[in-house]
Amino acid sequence: MAQIIIISAPDAEMENKCFNIVGKTTIGRSPSNSIVLSSGSISPYHVSLETTDGEFWIENISQNKQLFVNDVAQKKLRIQHGDIVTIGSYILLFDDQETVETAPAVVDQKMQSRIESRQKHYDSPQHVLQSLGNIDKSHGRLVVLYKVSNAISGILDLDQVLQRFLDIILEEFPADRAFILLFDEMKKNLEPVAVHNNSKNQDDANAKISQSILNEVLQTRESLLCENIMKDVRFKEKDSLIGQNVTSAICVPLLRKEDILGIIYLDSDRENLFMESDLDLLTKIAMQASVVIENARLYKAHQKFNEDLISLSHATQNLSSSLDEKTITNYAVEYASQVLNCEKSFLILHKNNEFQLCSSVGIPKDQHGQINIPKKLYEVIDENKSILVKNEEEPSTGLESLKEQEILGNAFVIVPVVSSLQNNVQTKTMGLLGISNKKNGLIFKNEDMQILTILAGYTAVALTNAQLYQDLQKKEEEIARWNQELEQRVIERTERIKSMQDKLIHSEKMAAVGLLAAGVSHEFNNIIASMYGFSQIAKKNDKYKDRLVDIVIEQSQRACEITEGLLSFSKQRGDVEELIKVEDIIETLLKLTKPALEKEDIKVVKDFQTSAKTYTIPDKLEQVFLHLIINARDAIEEDDGVITIKTWQEGGKICTSIADNGRGIESENCAKVFEPFYTTKGSFGSGTQPGTGTGLSVCYNIVKSLNGDISLQSELQKGTTVTVVLPINKERGRHSTTRRIKHYVGRNIIVLEREDETRDLLSTIIEEQGFGVFSVTEGREALELCEEKPIDIVFLDINIHSQLEEEGCNLIEEIRGISSKIKVIFLSGRAEDANVLEYVKKADGYVRKPFDINDIHRIVKLKEDDIK
Repeated sequence: MAQIIIISAPDAEMENKCFNIVGKTTIGRSPSNSIVLSSGSISPYHVSLETTDGEFWIENISQNKQLFVNDVAQKKLRIQHGDIVTIGSYILLFDDQETVETAPAVVDQKMQSRIESRQKHYDSPQHVLQSLGNIDKSHGRLVVLYKVSNAISGILDLDQVLQRFLDIILEEFPADRAFILLFDEMKKNLEPVAVHNNSKNQDDANAKISQSILNEVLQTRESLLCENIMKDVRFKEKDSLIGQNVTSAICVPLLRKEDILGIIYLDSDRENLFMESDLDLLTKIAMQASVVIENARLYKAHQKFNEDLISLSHATQNLSSSLDEKTITNYAVEYASQVLNCEKSFLILHKNNEFQLCSSVGIPKDQHGQINIPKKLYEVIDENKSILVKNEEEPSTGLESLKEQEILGNAFVIVPVVSSLQNNVQTKTMGLLGISNKKNGLIFKNEDMQILTILAGYTAVALTNAQLYQDLQKKEEEIARWNQELEQRVIERTERIKSMQDKLIHSEKMAAVGLLAAGVSHEFNNIIASMYGFSQIAKKNDKYKDRLVDIVIEQSQRACEITEGLLSFSKQRGDVEELIKVEDIIETLLKLTKPALEKEDIKVVKDFQTSAKTYTIPDKLEQVFLHLIINARDAIEEDDGVITIKTWQEGGKICTSIADNGRGIESENCAKVFEPFYTTKGSFGSGTQPGTGTGLSVCYNIVKSLNGDISLQSELQKGTTVTVVLPINKERGRHSTTRRIKHYVGRNIIVLEREDETRDLLSTIIEEQGFGVFSVTEGREALELCEEKPIDIVFLDINIHSQLEEEGCNLIEEIRGISSKIKVIFLSGRAEDANVLEYVKKADGYVRKPFDINDIHRIVKLKEDDIK
């Protein structure tokens, strides 16, 4: 009858108790259980046992406690004879006496007379107490088995496990010699791994075991007991044990599934030392030993596999970080050899329509290049199959030619190098990665092939990335070339567009020449008339000379204002921002255009409300407002025309409207007026005034470039209003620059000017202030003075500098080469276009003609620290 035996318990009175298993049996702390265990480590209902079709099943029915069978946590398991059950702090043994009967001895006829007992090794766990005569002896043997289980639990080092087994065996069996032998796959024989030799005749190094007994156990896979070998005729004269006086022997196989892991062998020179109960006990110990040995081996293999994976991780990082094909191939074979501890490694790739040995370790360099690929390798290439040959004793692989080429050894692994998936279709195999001849005589295992397959995968990815990178570089070079060509085309096209825009803007400005000319001529006629008239009077009567001087000064200032306004309109200063009021720009334009407008009976009405100053580009606004005034004039075709100009501030913006009471524009055409080349003038429109259709388009682009808005409202036969809205900028933008520098200090001053009147006037102004003045007309003279005297300021006519620069002389640099303290100030009567401003950057500043006497006074009187 099956029973549960308590081997170990927290309460001593429970130890060695036996409980029969009848029907469904439950074990737990609750009194309603079949077997009651009172310890707090047990759940009220911990496990249940029941039989199904002659098999016993144990199940964990606890919610929070665990069930262990043979030290492995289980939920439900078929339990077998000899299984150790652990619940809480209790250790139980499952005993099924009626499960298996002792198998009859099966012995070769020759050995029958001298091999008294043989016990078949269990294919499945058998009756633990089968050969024990009484309960005391049974409990003693169970204690031994428990001791074995407890001693080896948690030990995963194979050497420690084997030595511990041997120690326990020697504690329980009075043997003179004890051996544990394990099967060596490389040598194909049994090798002693744990030895105890207490014999007087022989030391450990020369210990020999009966090969006849070993062969018998290996062939039959059964445990074997010899009570007196000396009387066995089979051993007489040819067995080594005869000479060693070995009398008793016991030999038990270490079996795991279908494999023989090894053998436990005990012997002694005493007769009838071992009994059948010893054979039974050692057989059961061997069963436990087989499991532990296999676990230790698996753990060691798993540990080695993990170490290989860690090494592989470092290798793949380096592979993934490279985009050079040669570096990748070298990395691949080096890491294959290092990680898998091989003498040879190689990488074969498909290049230039043939397979080539691209990189290797342990293979002569002269083997690189084209190689003869055996037909067998094409199966690896075409079918993505791997090859694993553990040793030279395996059947022919069809790769003998590679051995002849010294590429392969006797044992090797070859895996395909397959590129990554593209568009869900796997690409063709790129090549092969192989290793050969494991170091230290070890054999290749499936784990080695797994590692190599992973490395081959990363190699394929790295090679694919390298190829993609090369393709990308070629495309980038091609794109760069295209971009360069495109940029050149854009530059050329931009220059043409800019040139066309400049021509259009110039044409629009020229359209205003007539209007400006009329205003300027009118103003200058008034100036000339007063000066000419008073000159005639003063010539005849001296008392009018003082009055004439006042008139000349007053009218000269007026002429300067007109000239300044005209230059402001015509100059090309670039995008220079200034802090201005819109009303000031409009006033300047009206001074030039109002006389011509009044001549055409057009009245100008101003409604200027107080508006803030803003940083903007004044010459662009002048162009916009002048064009809008001209457009308003052209739209008025009858008498009593009125142009109304309003300014006001609204919502943080400056608004300006220019309205006329002209013919107006049809509503469906209002949206088209800002389109290039659309016009209502001349032959292209319905008006009588000529027009190109570019004016309002240019105005639109200018206002937008100033971050403003422009809009138009018109009603046919009633007039048109154009409104410009500009932001209020409190600070300079990206176009900010200082327009001029006027204030410099000096005591000795050079005036370099070829116009006699200007040179004499400037020299006179400086002399009146008590400073030394050197008046010259050539750059060479100015340089000589700078070398001879301590010069502080040089007033330099910009035209002279430009002419000298064309002749290869940079006068400013030569002056500064003499003394960096000399300040150079340009004199210029030219408009402030981009060329002038570029020259100003080279000098320390400039004064524009006609200049104010007071400005010159301030320049020459300033202290050096005040120079900005």
